[in-house]
Amino acid sequence: MPKFTTGSVIGCGLNYFKREVFFTFNGQYYGPAFKDVELREYHAALSLHSLNEHVTFNFGSKPFTFDIDSMILEEKKEGIKSILN
Repeated sequence: MPKFTTGSVIGCGLNYFKREVFFTFNGQYYGPAFKDVELREYHAALSLHSLNEHVTFNFGSKPFTFDIDSMILEEKKEGIKSILN
């Protein structure tokens, strides 16, 4: 497990196609954390540990550290391959 420090970037995503929740750390994908999740509306939540800690949420207004576009492209390729086979 990586060590979180000042400037660490933690990402959380929902893969609707596979129904999986995944996490990223500084742009690196760590695989699914939860599988077969119910597809419904979710809200971001966070718990902090100490005084003076702060976070910034990015819901897509700035580029993500993780290359989500490449992941989406790979998912599309897998979906097409499964249809053709």
